[in-house]
Amino acid sequence: DHPAADTAPAVSPRGDRIAFVSLRDENLEVYVMPVAGGTAVNVSRHAGYDFSPAWRDAETLTWVSDRAGRYDVFSLHLPS
Repeated sequence: DHPAADTAPAVSPRGDRIAFVSLRDENLEVYVMPVAGGTAVNVSRHAGYDFSPAWRDAETLTWVSDRAGRYDVFSLHLPS
């Protein structure tokens, strides 16, 4: 529950985490939090626009970013 706009939810394959895009830092960033509730963690942390989160598998999250001046896909391993 946050006043900033949250969009593009993606539930992990195990159903235990959700990734989403938010303007909480006044910039499009990808966040992950437990589905049951808890703290949302900014996992993309960059001045570029980060969006379109998708789970590759239960522990690997991907997203699109324009941080290099062009659109690229980034990924991050998020252990359980």
